[in-house]
Amino acid sequence: MAKLLIGIFSTTQDASIVIDELYKTGYSDKEVSVLSRKLKQMNKISESTGIGKPMTGNAGNSVFGMLKNMVANIEDDPKEVVAAGPAARKMAGTEIGKGTDDFIVPLMSAGVPKEDAQQYEAHLLKGHVLVMVECEPHEADRVANIFKAHHVVEIE
Repeated sequence: MAKLLIGIFSTTQDASIVIDELYKTGYSDKEVSVLSRKLKQMNKISESTGIGKPMTGNAGNSVFGMLKNMVANIEDDPKEVVAAGPAARKMAGTEIGKGTDDFIVPLMSAGVPKEDAQQYEAHLLKGHVLVMVECEPHEADRVANIFKAHHVVEIE
């Protein structure tokens, strides 16, 4: 059964380096996802790593959604998740903060404890980047070591 590892990174550069390192060690864009609340940040990560175009959720395809994304791009401050990779289908566009559990519930359904999911959400609200890797249990230490080598932010 696959295991989900999530690393928190405070800079776009650290997240990009980690994604590149994961690709070099054999992981693909089918196993690596990246999440942020900053569209500009996600565009930079996408361009530098080739992880795929960031998704903002279904509302982003409507006229209102496009306008909202333009404003978010200018302000660089949406309150919803921007995602790339396999997690984008479930996580892109989920609201964070404001007492909603839109982000927390999908993580819990993937086996993440509620307290950890809440901390991941808090880090997204701070502007940090989450890199998610789905791997086999025997590969978890290798992924964790890659995270640690590149300034992963620990959760409490």
